[in-house]
Amino acid sequence: MKKTFKLKYILIGICVSILLFIVGIYSYIFISGKKFMDEYKYKAYPSTYISGVDVSNMSDRELSSYMINLEDNIKSIKLNITVNDKNYNYTLDDLGISINKNEVIRDILAKEEKKSLMASVRRLFNGGNDQYQYTITYNEIKIRDFVNNLKKQVDIEGLSGELRMQNNVVSYDGYKEGYALNKEETTEIVENELYKALKNQDIESIDVINVKASGEKIDKSNHDLSSINTKISSYKVKYADISTLKNNLEIAINDIDKVVIMPGKEFSFFEYAGPYDKGGYREFKNMVGNGVCEVSTALYNSVLLTGITDISREHHAELTDYVPGGLDAMVVSLDGQSLTDFKFKNTLNYPIYISAYFEGEYIVIDLWSNEAALDNKEYRVESIALNNLAYDTYLYTYQNGILINSTHLSRDYYKK
Repeated sequence: MKKTFKLKYILIGICVSILLFIVGIYSYIFISGKKFMDEYKYKAYPSTYISGVDVSNMSDRELSSYMINLEDNIKSIKLNITVNDKNYNYTLDDLGISINKNEVIRDILAKEEKKSLMASVRRLFNGGNDQYQYTITYNEIKIRDFVNNLKKQVDIEGLSGELRMQNNVVSYDGYKEGYALNKEETTEIVENELYKALKNQDIESIDVINVKASGEKIDKSNHDLSSINTKISSYKVKYADISTLKNNLEIAINDIDKVVIMPGKEFSFFEYAGPYDKGGYREFKNMVGNGVCEVSTALYNSVLLTGITDISREHHAELTDYVPGGLDAMVVSLDGQSLTDFKFKNTLNYPIYISAYFEGEYIVIDLWSNEAALDNKEYRVESIALNNLAYDTYLYTYQNGILINSTHLSRDYYKK
């Protein structure tokens, strides 16, 4: 009986000891787990990685600092854009590049297992490994704004150029080629290059992203005008040095000077110099604007010397004292309307540029065009006096000094 009682107490002691041992083990585990959970409440677990970089045991501040520096490094990557062989240098920050740093930090610090004591115990004794990936994003609106600003820098307003007369030489100057950036294509190219550079997330190995942007050159040059390089005819008319007459001549000369007549187009003297009673013209020999016929006459004869015969012209009622009969061109207007006009059509294959000016006591009209405009031909005009103040006018065509054609232009009758 004593032996049985003694054995009973031994067994009870052993059970109590085992129970206390188990309780002690579990107490140790849970106390350690609680301590581990408290320690890593605001820290990254051991064996925690962000895109392959070990951030184990980093505090929330350390994680924030690391992610901010990472984003700054990415934003500082150079972006080199080539447009029309010119380089424009930027950084990814200009495109609104960013990473989801707050989201990654929140995932690390706010893991669900950190809210569970049992999960913390398992992590403490079983270990583990947490892998996180940051994501690089860009703002499409900012990229469009970026391309719009780039376009403002890139676009060039082309200049069409103009003909200039200097030292009796005509030149085509002031032309500048334009350029326009294609916004849609450039935006697509930039986004594609960013995607290729960022898709592997190995962005820190990139120093420069090169982009060749898209655009088009704008040619505003007037190639027809640029073809004008040769004086093809010239005619001068002597005028009387009278101030009112010279005033009227000067207005008409300035009105037709630098006029360009394109191939197939018609020139009207009235359109440019008329009406002849407009502001500036003065009275001469009882008529406002009188004298401008000397300018139209000089132009008429200069046109004839180019071989052009598609002409509308009237002669004066009486012979003039500045050209032979048959070579004058009368222009008259009344109440702002043209009564008689001098017109011609440019039948050459090139533009004609009128240069009108005074040279001493002469009115001079030079016509300029391309060196091939007259096709190596030379033209001469002859006025032949007939009886009773009648005149026949002929246009002769020469090539290599040989007369190849004779054209009767007009027979004009004048009053005494």
